[in-house]
Parts: sequence; C-alpha cells; structure tokens
Amino acid sequence: MPNYRKIPKHSIREAIDDCYDGYRWLRREGFQPAQIVLAGGYLALALAQRLLECGEQPAALVAMSPLLQLATQPKTTHPNTGSDAMFPPRAFDAFHGLITRAAAHRDAAAHPDALYEPLDHIQPGMPPTP
Repeated sequence: MPNYRKIPKHSIREAIDDCYDGYRWLRREGFQPAQIVLAGGYLALALAQRLLECGEQPAALVAMSPLLQLATQPKTTHPNTGSDAMFPPRAFDAFHGLITRAAAHRDAAAHPDALYEPLDHIQPGMPPTP
C-alpha cells in the first residue's frame, strides 16, 4: 500500500503519481507484472489505465470500492444506493466536493487538474478483474 498524497490537500493526479511510483518501486525490486495485483477503487483503476499506456499489465485489478467514478448522478439514482453500508447517498456529494476542490490545485505550470473519470476510459488490455 503506497503512502499517497490525499485530497483535498493534494490533487488526485498527485495521488495517482504516488501510486505509479509505488508500482515502479515494486518493478525495480524485481517483481514482475504477473506478480502484482492492484486493489482498491478509483486510484487502482486510474493506475491500471496509466500502466496500460506504459505497456504494463499487472496480474489483476480488484475493484472493492464504490468510488470508481466521480459523477454523483449514476450513484445517487442507483436502486441500491440506500443500502450501501460504506457510503450513504449524502457522502457522494461530499466526496465530489472534495474532488472538485482538489482538482483546483495547480501543477508546476499553473494548470488545474482536470476531473478524470476512469470508467470513461476502459479499453482492451486492462488487467483481468475477477
């Protein structure tokens, strides 16, 4: 588990960069992609997409978080929303507010982060998701 920078003090991009650095550390330590499983939610999915762009495919991706997308509307209108033990409906709005504020952080070139929706970028070559 990498110690990544967290919102709202840092941007999501920085958190993904930290997760990528953790993956690269594992590779430098001799672990092969077939020995690495990404687990989590939003960050794990975004990291898998970045690794795909770099020609890497970990052994698997385990999505175990309801926070796989930033858009609140699909989650708040889902029939199971009221039974989610981890995130009640009002939590999605609060989380989206944190993400939006974190995206306002500017990079070294003074550009704000764009809001990135990993579910909008699923493509062939992603790790198997059991």
